[in-house]
Amino acid sequence: MGPEQLAELARWRLRDFAPDAAYQAEYRSSSRFIAIGGAGRSGTTLLRRMLGSSRTLVDGPESYLLLPIPLNLDELATRYELPAACLHELEADNRWASVDRFQQIITQRQGEDLRWIDKTARNVHCFTHVQQRFPNATYIHVVRDPRDVVLSLRTHPRLSRLWGDPRQTGWEQPWEACIDRWRLAVEDAELASKRIPLITVRYEDLVYTPRESLISLASSADFPFEESMLNPAQRQASPREARYIPNNGRALEEVTTTRVGRWREALPIDIRRQIETQLGRQMALYGYEV
Repeated sequence: MGPEQLAELARWRLRDFAPDAAYQAEYRSSSRFIAIGGAGRSGTTLLRRMLGSSRTLVDGPESYLLLPIPLNLDELATRYELPAACLHELEADNRWASVDRFQQIITQRQGEDLRWIDKTARNVHCFTHVQQRFPNATYIHVVRDPRDVVLSLRTHPRLSRLWGDPRQTGWEQPWEACIDRWRLAVEDAELASKRIPLITVRYEDLVYTPRESLISLASSADFPFEESMLNPAQRQASPREARYIPNNGRALEEVTTTRVGRWREALPIDIRRQIETQLGRQMALYGYEV
């Protein structure tokens, strides 16, 4: 494996997490933003795009602000198409004051009183820590059948995340690493659910019964359901967003069920048995039949 792939696997195992004093700082805010997380390839980007199609919610690329990793303000400004100068005030001794200020910048530039959606898949590992600072925020765990997730993670990311012309990685991630990524996300979601209000959304429900799923979610998270949420492909995606998430291109397309159950034909039988043996309890918990 090359260094880029090794670094990707290290992120899957959260080895870049290093909470500093700013991240551990005490803070209390009444902010009502929405934090979305889950195992990679579980549909977090799709949900973010659906909710961001609303007139009352504002979304954007992954910010990493809720993760215990160093802030990269230049990269954050690039992702959100902001002048770098407007983020300089985020350089504070308290990460959570920076989070509050950032969402103010994002929502106020829309000219309305909106709720910010922070979708970063690895948020799921930090929900409890963040909720202690933002008790009024909404925390959503997106879960998907691990057999489909593992199959998708096997070759993820297909395209390099480095800026510039996308290039094929040709990676095949270790099966065990793919299984562990789903397991770690679900285990941390289980722990969080015992300590904080946590809303769980199944990817399969989101694509098979999107209206019912979104109406239920809107009721739980206290925002109005809008018909536009059902058609995220109709909203205009900025060229920068399409370029930044080349590995999540299907999240920019029509909502479809074609990606459900791919494991039945494409997943090797021994890997399927390994998944069902190791993850059987969690699968049953979320309604996935073994």
